[in-house]
Amino acid sequence: MNSVLKGDTFEQNSYELLKQSINNDELGISPKYAKVFLKKGYFSQLRNKEIIFDLAIEIWPPNSERYTLLYLIECKSYSTKDVPVDDIEEFLFKASQIANHGYFIKAAFISNSSFQEGAVEIAKNAGLMLIEVTSDKELTIKLHKTVRIKTDNSDDLLKSIQEIESFIFNVFELNKVIGLHKYKREDIANIASNLIEEIDSKVLQQALQIPIEKTIDYLKNNYKLNFNFDDSIFIKKGLLGYYDIPESCIHIDSNIYKTERFAFILAHEVGHFILHKDIKINQQSYDKFEDSEYDFISDKHLLNNHKNWIEWQANEFAASFILPKSSFYTRLVQTQRQLGISRVGFIYLDDQPINRQDFYKIISTLSQFFGTTMTSVIFKLENLNLITYDRKIDDYKSELRSIYNHINGK
Repeated sequence: MNSVLKGDTFEQNSYELLKQSINNDELGISPKYAKVFLKKGYFSQLRNKEIIFDLAIEIWPPNSERYTLLYLIECKSYSTKDVPVDDIEEFLFKASQIANHGYFIKAAFISNSSFQEGAVEIAKNAGLMLIEVTSDKELTIKLHKTVRIKTDNSDDLLKSIQEIESFIFNVFELNKVIGLHKYKREDIANIASNLIEEIDSKVLQQALQIPIEKTIDYLKNNYKLNFNFDDSIFIKKGLLGYYDIPESCIHIDSNIYKTERFAFILAHEVGHFILHKDIKINQQSYDKFEDSEYDFISDKHLLNNHKNWIEWQANEFAASFILPKSSFYTRLVQTQRQLGISRVGFIYLDDQPINRQDFYKIISTLSQFFGTTMTSVIFKLENLNLITYDRKIDDYKSELRSIYNHINGK
């Protein structure tokens, strides 16, 4: 399917893409239940006449006498300016006049220009889908908010909304990820080691802790990477940290700055900068992918979508950067000898209290030395296969999970 809108008539090409996909039953939306229209009118009580919309998609449930869900779509082509607030407000006002006719209305706005910040904010609050045709002709959803509808048939309606929005998402091929390289673990470790050598060659030579402030200054001066640790982004965005590609800026929540969690989160976002600064993926596509929870027992992620790969790579980079293999192993051996443990170079874990106590002491000491969390240390130990268990696999899975939950207060 060609996702590039060509030709002189912006809405005509959008219409043809939608109509072709529906008629061919390509993406799970059957032509029996969905109808797409170009320049169709819908009655407005306020105007006492019909309002013509660029595009409309009507969803007709089986055996129904009328449609129950209506998508109204505005198509605007701009030559020089960003989409202004006024255009969004005008479209939303027109769409609101078609309400209260026994069907539910959702709205979408397609443009070949970026959207002004005020326009995005209004769309966010109104639940309006914004679709942008960027300068390189890739279609990108900038914002999409789905709100659960409280009606007698809310579950069925919500399902219909999700299906049609997924259809729109796919018909314009908005789930593309361009430029994602699927690095292996060894590749990421080498990339992290090379950066460490750039910043301070003594770190690996002497098995030292990564100098965080020196790292920040180095990345500022040599990579033109910006940092913001002043805002409470968890409150505003629900995030502890994120890398903003257009701004080339790493944002980390002010509440964890200089805490034990800071180093790993910083390294995770630096990993995004180093590994992912050239990829192209829209936020809507990224958010639609579910996270793959790391199972450190089997040392595996379910790498079945792009978000899984992106986050796994950033975590691997963070583990290799904050806890480099050679430094980590050296400090593990030193720690075990200081604690009087006879068998060094790996951790033996079973039911004996002394071995469990040694395990806690080791991960606590290593986390303090490297300035990171005990969870990160366990992640690294499992990553390097440095824990030996004296039980069957099902037993030690339960054991290590209980330790992990204890550390994290679960």
